[in-house]
Amino acid sequence: MTSLETNLSKLRTSKYETIANITLPDSAWWDDYYSPLESKLPTLKETFKNNRIAPNILIQLHSKLKRGGKMKNGMVMSFL
Repeated sequence: MTSLETNLSKLRTSKYETIANITLPDSAWWDDYYSPLESKLPTLKETFKNNRIAPNILIQLHSKLKRGGKMKNGMVMSFL
């Protein structure tokens, strides 16, 4: 995740024009994405146990969920 300032800086150097910016609160991610995903981790681990890459991704995700993985200042979305 990046900051609004970083996103806007990148946009200024591109051919895109910013229309609006919305900062989502942590709850938008935790209530609707991370919490439901956490309950699916055991099934995902079993489904992808023979995949070379997926287990490492799932370990990282599990670690983030255990730490609480709160995002500083919410997530920034920029619409082009």
